[in-house]
Amino acid sequence: MEVAVHAVLGSAAKVAGDSAPTLVQLAAEGVMRGRTMSPMSLSMVGLAPLEYAGGGLIASAFGLTTMFLTGALIQAVAVLTGVTSAALRAATVVSSGPRPA
Repeated sequence: MEVAVHAVLGSAAKVAGDSAPTLVQLAAEGVMRGRTMSPMSLSMVGLAPLEYAGGGLIASAFGLTTMFLTGALIQAVAVLTGVTSAALRAATVVSSGPRPA
């Protein structure tokens, strides 16, 4: 059962991790693509050391169970926000020109 849960969560993370940058790149105009991807890359990759430090502080102060439950709560809030937000569910990508080759 645990392996199945990890497989589903890993697959979902892969789809989301691949889809989000692609949608942002398609939505951005060519001249702005680098400027829009820079903050996204910073938030997805560059802030990881701070996330690790925060997780370590929570784990050392309150234990591993609290750390994992805190992470699960944050993710649950993000999922519920996405599911209940009509604007997010209706979001579409409108291309302003031909797609890059």
